[in-house]
Amino acid sequence: MYKHLFLIVSIVLLISACEVSKEDQLKQKKSQLITLQNEIANLESEIGIVKEEKRIPVEAMQVNLKNFQRYVSIQSTVESDRNSTLSPQMAGIVRQVLVQEGDLVKQGQTLVKIDDSIQQRRLSEAKNRLEFIQTLFDRQKRVWEQKAGSEIEYLKAKNDLESMQKSIQIIEEEIEMLKLKAPFNGLVDRVNIKVGEMLSPGMPAIQLTSNSGLKVRAELSENYLTSFKTGDEVEIIFPDLDDKSITLPISSISRSIDAKDRVLNVFINIPGNKEIQPNMLCVTKLNDLSIDSALVVPINIVQNDGSGNYLYVAKENTDGKLVAKKTKVKAGESYKDEIVITEGLDTDDMVITVGSLMLNDGDLIELTKKSDSKDINISSNGE
Repeated sequence: MYKHLFLIVSIVLLISACEVSKEDQLKQKKSQLITLQNEIANLESEIGIVKEEKRIPVEAMQVNLKNFQRYVSIQSTVESDRNSTLSPQMAGIVRQVLVQEGDLVKQGQTLVKIDDSIQQRRLSEAKNRLEFIQTLFDRQKRVWEQKAGSEIEYLKAKNDLESMQKSIQIIEEEIEMLKLKAPFNGLVDRVNIKVGEMLSPGMPAIQLTSNSGLKVRAELSENYLTSFKTGDEVEIIFPDLDDKSITLPISSISRSIDAKDRVLNVFINIPGNKEIQPNMLCVTKLNDLSIDSALVVPINIVQNDGSGNYLYVAKENTDGKLVAKKTKVKAGESYKDEIVITEGLDTDDMVITVGSLMLNDGDLIELTKKSDSKDINISSNGE
């Protein structure tokens, strides 16, 4: 009996001891949990500070006043005042073609000979008759001078002589008309005939061009009617000459506007140049806007949020840290990859040129490259 009671009491005491031990363990675990949570919070706080201090790498450009130029580029053509298609004055069979394409010829040089055999026979007969008529006239003249002949016979002989002389002159002119001659110094651009072919007035025989008297004709929209004047310099680029360019003044501007195409013609005279040929294609660049002092930035850094244009400027915040400041701007004229900023920027502002698309207002930034708007190649900028 007492043994059983002792055993029961021992078991109860043991269970109580175990329960107290678990409570202590629970308290200990809770204490450890609080300590761990505090450590986690401290670590999270430290990590949070590191994230805040992280800087976004960007490139920036210092804005300075510079000259802004805008151009109008127009496909143009080289023309010549001396660009002729030669045709004969009289019809006939081609007997000789004395030139070939590419030959340089001088004014008055014979290029083509047309059959003149009929005219040559007429000329020979006329000269024979002229000798006879001349003999008759000389005899009649002596008689008349001796007061022995009649005046009518003398006048008739004189008229016959003059008529024959005129006939010979006409035949000789016809023979010359059967020769196709160069009207000016130039280059044989094309030969459209062959020996033995029939050639008539109006048929194109020889294309003759000259690199003197060359001019560029550019067709300009009527919108630019008041933008240019005679004497303004333009740049002319020749793609066929490896983009060779020359700068020349405007020679004249047409006063009338084409009723169909709504364009006016601008002409630029070209001094003698052996490389430039008639009908050559070129590009004429005309400067339609020039601003001496403008704040110019790359056009790709100007963004729009629906309420207007803006860009990011690198500035120091109140803590002295470099941040990206979202800056509202007013944009003006643009050309290619440049744009003029008329409001919102000041000289020496550092505008962010690379990395701006990833920024928010106030983000900490780190400048990896700094340049000057006077030196930077705008066309190379981008995100």
